[in-house]
Amino acid sequence: MAFVRCLVQFEEAEEMFRFVLAGKKGDLAPDNSGLITAISELAGCLMLRGQYAGARQLLEHGHHLSLDSFGEEGHATLNIASNLAGCYVLEGRYSDGQELHKKILDARVQKFGRQHPVSAASMVNLAGCMRAQSNPEGAYQLYSEAYRIRTNVLGAAHPLTLTVRNFLAVCLEALGRSTEAEPIYLEVLKGREDAIGPEHPDTLQTVNDLGCCYAFHLDVPEKAELLFRRSASGRKLSLGPDHPDTLVSMNNLAVSLRMQNK
Repeated sequence: MAFVRCLVQFEEAEEMFRFVLAGKKGDLAPDNSGLITAISELAGCLMLRGQYAGARQLLEHGHHLSLDSFGEEGHATLNIASNLAGCYVLEGRYSDGQELHKKILDARVQKFGRQHPVSAASMVNLAGCMRAQSNPEGAYQLYSEAYRIRTNVLGAAHPLTLTVRNFLAVCLEALGRSTEAEPIYLEVLKGREDAIGPEHPDTLQTVNDLGCCYAFHLDVPEKAELLFRRSASGRKLSLGPDHPDTLVSMNNLAVSLRMQNK
């Protein structure tokens, strides 16, 4: 769900969810699809605001409803399960997230084929868990496969393709190949600025990642400082001053200043 759309629909999703909880189900489908949609919308907004525990509780409830209505391999079930696995990762429950993402990938490959964009999305999610658990080699392989699929199907300039390209650069850093990562970050940054705008959270993520590359691997703290200032101010405006991503950028900025004895 797009960031701007999530912010616009937050109150609408919350109102719908409370409407359903109040027992006013007359206008909703009997398979609970309306309730499941409301849960997903609201949980997505909560995750963007850094409220991971509340989002997880909603998604676990929605997952159980979807299992009852559509079965374990139903499209809606796999979608909400993917969101739930992502929430586990955000909470630091990497093994739980990886196990669930692996099940989703296997189900989607069996249903759609390995070259389908939906399968590529699951590869990206699973790779993220592997990277978080210090397995950059395995993550790089999955990201590379997903990048080839998205490039062939969506094109190199598509935001989803740029996302996996950014992850490839992160993995290269973890593998000690930072000089290879830098031009990829610059390429992704330009692509994201053109495709989704300079202040979009995904663009700011690349800004922060490039700053980390300069500060912690290429020893160019003055370049890192400028990037961290941009990501910190942008995230403060778009996500709020207390969001985990905002705090990360502010901490990185402080580190870059200390590196320069400022």
